[in-house]
Amino acid sequence: MKLQEYAFFDVDGTVISKDSFRLILKEGLRLQPWRVLLLALFLPVFFVTVLLRLDKKYAKSCTLWSLTVFKSRKEAIQFLDKVVDSWIDKIWFQEVNDEIAELRKQGYGICFVSASGQFWVRKMVAAKVSVPFVIIGSKLGFFAGGIIFRSKNCYEIEKLHRIHERLGHDLLWRHGYSDHPADIPMLDRCEKRHLISPTPHHLEQFEKRFTGHYQVRNWQAK
Repeated sequence: MKLQEYAFFDVDGTVISKDSFRLILKEGLRLQPWRVLLLALFLPVFFVTVLLRLDKKYAKSCTLWSLTVFKSRKEAIQFLDKVVDSWIDKIWFQEVNDEIAELRKQGYGICFVSASGQFWVRKMVAAKVSVPFVIIGSKLGFFAGGIIFRSKNCYEIEKLHRIHERLGHDLLWRHGYSDHPADIPMLDRCEKRHLISPTPHHLEQFEKRFTGHYQVRNWQAK
C-alpha cells in the first residue's frame, strides 16, 4: 500500500503574517474595552505561566474566556467569525495558494498545524483554500459561559503527537513550512524545509539545527 505524502504548514507567521490569537485579543478589547477588567483578574495565572514555563493552555483559556463570557454559544462563535472575516484578506500570504496548488498536483495531502484555536484556524483556511485539507489545532470548548482551550497547547513537540493522533504513523513527511523555531521538531521530520520570512534571530536557530538544509521563502501579505 502506498503511503500518503504530506506537506505540513504552520499557520501564524507562516500562511498569515500575524499571530491570530493576538489579533483576536486586540479586536475583542477594541470592540468591548471593559473586558480588560476581566483579563486583569487573571494576571496571577499569566505570571505563573511565564515564571514556571507552564503549558499556555491555561493562560490562553483565561484570555479567550474573558473575551467571550456573557455571550451565548452562538454569539461567541459569531464574534470569532466576525473577527476573522475582518482581517483574513489583509494578512494571508499571497504565495500560499500557488504553493498548495503545486503540492496538490504532485499528490501531497495538505495539513495545517497550529497552536491557535482549531475553530478559527479552520475558518481562516476555509476562506482562502479551496482544495481538501486537514486542520490540526488547539481544541476549543464552552465553559462557564465562555470559550476556553480544551486540549493541551498544540505547540512544539505536541504538534507531532497531534499529527500522529489524527493521521496515524503510516505517512510520509515530505514538506514542512514554518517561520518559528518552535516548529523544529516538525521540520526535523520533513524531507524539505521551507522557512517563511524568518527573523534574523530565528534564522540563526534554524541554521544551528539544519545547517543549510532548508529554503528561505520571503512571502508577502497584501
